[in-house]
Amino acid sequence: MKFANEAVEVSHDREVAFFTSRVAIIPPGTKVPVTVFRKEADTYVPRTFEVTLAEAPRDRFHAEKFEDKEFGLTVRATTFDSVEDPEDPKSFLGVIVDKVEAAGWAGLGGIRRGDRILKIGQDEVQDLADFKQLLEKARQDKQKEVVFFIRRGISTHYIRADTDWK
Repeated sequence: MKFANEAVEVSHDREVAFFTSRVAIIPPGTKVPVTVFRKEADTYVPRTFEVTLAEAPRDRFHAEKFEDKEFGLTVRATTFDSVEDPEDPKSFLGVIVDKVEAAGWAGLGGIRRGDRILKIGQDEVQDLADFKQLLEKARQDKQKEVVFFIRRGISTHYIRADTDWK
């Protein structure tokens, strides 16, 4: 109903964009009154709450990235705009392939831009930190091949990347 004591109207896409830009200019940590309709018994009544704004979640264009030159790929953190169901925490597991060099180890193995890497070997990739750690382990162990378990669209695949550590 109201955000920062101003009426909220979002019946059209243009109004949604306007509302989003209004929220985006308010610094994180700011306390803002928000009025909503809440169902109580058989009727809806307006209720006002004070909320503290957090930092806006990053989108795919502002996600943290990691590039591995030996594998010839760049991955990024999974973001709310790159998942099937933003309400399901499992949707945020893994990392998204952002770039692949065709002649790199990952590209030669068959990894494509947009693939979601869910495992390296038998180890789950929860996030970017896990991905970095598991690739570093492969590097230290000088593994002859690294097996990626990926999700591509609605299907899953095991992709083997042959290595040639120098």
